[in-house]
Amino acid sequence: MKKKLSYRDKLIELAYIYDVKEIKEYVKSRKSLTSGQLELILKKNKIIIPKDYKSNFFRDTFVKPVSKVKLNLVEFKENQIKAKNKLVRKAENLKHDTKRNINRSLHGLWVGLGNVGLNFLNIIPKLGKVVYVFFGDLFTDIFNAIYNQQFDPKKAKNVIIGFFVIVFSTSVIIGGLNYFGDERLETKKLETKKPNVTKEVKKPEAKKEIKKPEAKKEIKKPEAKKEIKKPEATKEVKKPEAKKEIKKPEAKKEIKKPEAKKEIKKPEAKKEIKKPEAKKEIKKPEAKKEIKKPEAKKEIKKPEAKKEIKKPENKKKEVKKSEVKKESKPELKVKRKDVNEVVLPNLNLKTETVLNLFKDVDYTLSGVRADKLVKPIYFTQFPKDLETIQSNKLKKETFIQIVLPLVVAENERILEDRDKLKILSEKKFTTDLEKQWLRQKLLEYKVKKSDLDELMYRMDIIPTSIALAQAAKESGWGTSRFALEGNAIFGQWTWSGQGIAPLDRESNKNHKILKFPILRASVKAYQNNLNTHKSYKSFRDKRFKLREKNNKLNGLELTDTLKNYAQTGSEYTKILNQIIKQNRLTDFEPVKLVGSVKQIELSS
Repeated sequence: MKKKLSYRDKLIELAYIYDVKEIKEYVKSRKSLTSGQLELILKKNKIIIPKDYKSNFFRDTFVKPVSKVKLNLVEFKENQIKAKNKLVRKAENLKHDTKRNINRSLHGLWVGLGNVGLNFLNIIPKLGKVVYVFFGDLFTDIFNAIYNQQFDPKKAKNVIIGFFVIVFSTSVIIGGLNYFGDERLETKKLETKKPNVTKEVKKPEAKKEIKKPEAKKEIKKPEAKKEIKKPEATKEVKKPEAKKEIKKPEAKKEIKKPEAKKEIKKPEAKKEIKKPEAKKEIKKPEAKKEIKKPEAKKEIKKPEAKKEIKKPENKKKEVKKSEVKKESKPELKVKRKDVNEVVLPNLNLKTETVLNLFKDVDYTLSGVRADKLVKPIYFTQFPKDLETIQSNKLKKETFIQIVLPLVVAENERILEDRDKLKILSEKKFTTDLEKQWLRQKLLEYKVKKSDLDELMYRMDIIPTSIALAQAAKESGWGTSRFALEGNAIFGQWTWSGQGIAPLDRESNKNHKILKFPILRASVKAYQNNLNTHKSYKSFRDKRFKLREKNNKLNGLELTDTLKNYAQTGSEYTKILNQIIKQNRLTDFEPVKLVGSVKQIELSS
């Protein structure tokens, strides 16, 4: 077994290796040198002492094994954290995949229902034609048979008389059953009520009850005070007796004409509406209690006046009802040109349908240029047959009409956020909701260290002329494969997200064109790209300088800062300037959305 040398012995060996004469002489003369003296001599001779020489029993036996175990534990902990993160990522990916699959299935279901609805609408005219032809042939055959057939006039007369006798007898039977059924129901209701009410109902003298003087006598009775305090008063206020007293004499004397007139006469309605009871009760000191009660309202709102009078004399009673009806069911008269925010679903719209829609709502680029207002019509995708339009001018105008509201809407959203940020930056204290909004915007614009000045610098609009020109260039005026299949208007690249692989991509490259669910998402991502990516810092700098000088943002002044957007560089910016000038896109820079709030006329 090899002997373990001490640190001093190792230094002496190192001195012999490098042939240090001073140390050799000390060893020959048997003079003992300490390890510190040996180190000084070696350092003077510029000899490097290895770290392994400094050994220690305690460190070798205890410290090193403990540190090794500690390192193993740290590695184990890191491995566990990595495994946990891996599982979390897998769970998140599974969640996103399931959500995406559900959205796809719902989207497919929505498209399928749309196609089924369209097919059904296409079938209706054919079905109507078939039914029309069938019944037309049937009736022509019947009438031809009737015309060709010879009838016996006596038999025909007997058949007609018999038919009318059967109809008359069935109508009489049905009317009698309905009448007696109603009478039975009324008698059951009468039996269920209290004996005080039944005594008044059983009185056969209908005329005496209708007379004025008797009504006054009933009012003067001191029983009225008791009735007000007792719950019986509420039963008498509801007056179910009026129905019973009036319907009973009708059942007995329906055939007699003069009695029917007495029931319909106007004076009775006046007696019930005027109600002299209210006047006498108000004069008494107890009237205050009765006025506060909602009984009078119940009496006025009763529909009994309609049944008894059946004439427009009870307008005073029905005024409140008519007002309620008007409030609950207003008839809206909206002009056809007034358009709210419209989001059209993915129904594979054709260009012809789109042009008809623009015509119906009176949406033209000439009108937008004149009024500086655009209607909030948001398409989720381009028409698949947009490239079939032969007129180049019409194709370009249709493209601008589809994209313009999306760009203006996103710009207005950014301006609203910018105004809100100005207000919050001046406030000393902010609420929890305001702090949450600020955190969200800092993440959206990729601003670090909560720098609100940097956020204001990045949070700004993209001039409408530049957005339209880049959309036209990158999507081929809405006819490219990326625009039709993935709603990619601005041709943004991606290496990680969902996208469409270019057909002419080189084999050593793996980029894709970023795919979006709707067109507006593409516009939002494009604006966020210009406001956050380091390649467009010169664009943001120039825009900020124009803002400081209180100048309007002009697209032609900012296009030269977008050389990094395409590989062609300055040629790309020249093409953008050409598109803006040829199509007069600067006319759309001051355009705003038509307000979503509009006046609605209520019909009387």
